[in-house]
Amino acid sequence: MPSHPLPENPSITSKFINKFHECNELFDGTINQIHNFALATDLSNNEVFTFTQAMRQDDRAQFVDAMMKEVRDHEEREHWDLVLRSTIPKGAKTIQAIWSFKRKRFPDGTLNKHKARLCAHGGMQQWGENYWETYSPVVNMLT
Repeated sequence: MPSHPLPENPSITSKFINKFHECNELFDGTINQIHNFALATDLSNNEVFTFTQAMRQDDRAQFVDAMMKEVRDHEEREHWDLVLRSTIPKGAKTIQAIWSFKRKRFPDGTLNKHKARLCAHGGMQQWGENYWETYSPVVNMLT
């Protein structure tokens, strides 16, 4: 199988390209269907941010707009009811939420939009209490 010398600290993309034929061939000699665009994917440019990281970006105003759109979408779909903390029964736990931000890009690399997701904080549910309840207000079958 062909192999090329790799730099001292190769990226995952470089490693994959170097081992493409090996990755593409299954143990029984048949061929996987790895699409050629897989080679064009740049994994080193991960544009996923936490709230703190997003607010440090030059385009933070677009991330704030995306947050407002996310909240507006949830309100329009009636995913939640606002409840005053003072009305929550004593001993009841609330599930914290976290924000996740991403710059969505077209395949050619140009910016498509800024995306904000409001997600339930993982690991806060208790077995036997609220474990089987789903806190995923982001499901939309159209996207």
